[in-house]
Amino acid sequence: MSKKILVTGFQPFLGEKINPSELLLDKIKQSATPVDTLVLPVSYKRSFTAFIKHYREHGPYDVVLMLGQAGGRKAFCLERIAINWYETSHPDEDGFCPPFGRITPGGPDAYISDFFPTEWKTQLSRFAPVEISHSAGAFVCNSLYYQVQAEFKKDSAILFAHLPYLPEQVLEKPTTTPSMELETQLKLVLAVIDLINKI
Repeated sequence: MSKKILVTGFQPFLGEKINPSELLLDKIKQSATPVDTLVLPVSYKRSFTAFIKHYREHGPYDVVLMLGQAGGRKAFCLERIAINWYETSHPDEDGFCPPFGRITPGGPDAYISDFFPTEWKTQLSRFAPVEISHSAGAFVCNSLYYQVQAEFKKDSAILFAHLPYLPEQVLEKPTTTPSMELETQLKLVLAVIDLINKI
């Protein structure tokens, strides 16, 4: 039986003109896959506020699958852990750069997404390189992942997946910068949704 699933993505950030996670949401809608979608700003404050608003108006969801770009990674990364920590020199799209330290003082050091089995890596790797990552970074992606887990873990299974650059994003970057075609990324995301529905 199909689960009620929300898939989120982000707008472009750090000078990029596109974000594969946002483009994938359009592709998912075109595929008629029965999920809700939500595009979020790359903003520490506004992303979580927008997420809460959507969840409370349209949820609860059985599963939340969050997508984000991790330029420089060569694989599709299933993020196992969200950490309670800010540490970046890059401001968000609002120009805000948090001081190094805890996202939620007194909160748990981390949340672990343990609902999906390690075997997913093998099943997904038939499409492209896939990794189970233990670091979602310390930027907006991780911050949102942590806060969503803190707020909704009791109601929903929550997973964040990081995406490589698209080929068109690396044309003016060093030749060794990895990328992955959008259609390949779409196959991976649709396969994750299929696996979620089989849990």
